[in-house]
Amino acid sequence: MLETMKNVLNNNEKYMKEIENFLFPGEGVEHIYETVNKFSCVTNKRLLFVDENTIMKETSIVSIPYSKIDIITIPKNYCTCSNNKIRFFAKGRQYELCFLKEDDTLSFYKVLARHICL
Repeated sequence: MLETMKNVLNNNEKYMKEIENFLFPGEGVEHIYETVNKFSCVTNKRLLFVDENTIMKETSIVSIPYSKIDIITIPKNYCTCSNNKIRFFAKGRQYELCFLKEDDTLSFYKVLARHICL
């Protein structure tokens, strides 16, 4: 876990300060991914990400426990630049994350699927 934290900090230090404001005691950051809206953070307890509501021109930090995520989808052709997206459903609401790095799409899918399926 300590080695994972070092890698997370080295790769995404610019988001760590902001994320720390939302962590609970005993909660640890496992992965941080850059998204079009800023970041998505996988902790040992939940998923945190930045969500933008373009209609209301509002940006929010969303926190979803893994037990509330029902479905996760990845486009069949996720390797194309235009499809670096993951969609998931939590309590009947659909969310979409668009990743800046192509490799992050599959990595995020695998990490999130492990948390919700195991």
